[in-house]
Amino acid sequence: MLYHIKLKKAMSYTGIVNATREEPNVHTHDKDIATAAVRSGYFDLIDVEEDEAKADSALLTAAGEEAEEGSIPAHFDKGYLDSLSITDLKKLAGDLGVDVTKGMKKDDLVAAITAETVTVPAADDAQPDFGED
Repeated sequence: MLYHIKLKKAMSYTGIVNATREEPNVHTHDKDIATAAVRSGYFDLIDVEEDEAKADSALLTAAGEEAEEGSIPAHFDKGYLDSLSITDLKKLAGDLGVDVTKGMKKDDLVAAITAETVTVPAADDAQPDFGED
């Protein structure tokens, strides 16, 4: 599930999640984080996406041809990355080995992650869903 919470009471909040007046929306897959943020009184729960397959359907876009072993190079979708909080972007960047410097803005993180090529393994001869109709 994807939980969408929104800062409501302050100019900024730093704690279990980070949000500012300029970037009040936070998206997380962690129910405990969303619950704790709402209980703090600083956030409202806006939406819960129950169909994770639908939420994740356009996470990646193809970046090339299928390799011999069946894997496919891909890039994370900019729209999906824009929906993530800066905390989630920093974690994802770290997982991908993308250098994160102090003071990096959200747009810089999105650009760095979007530029990174990831490999999507093909399972049982099935092609990954790139969100195309």
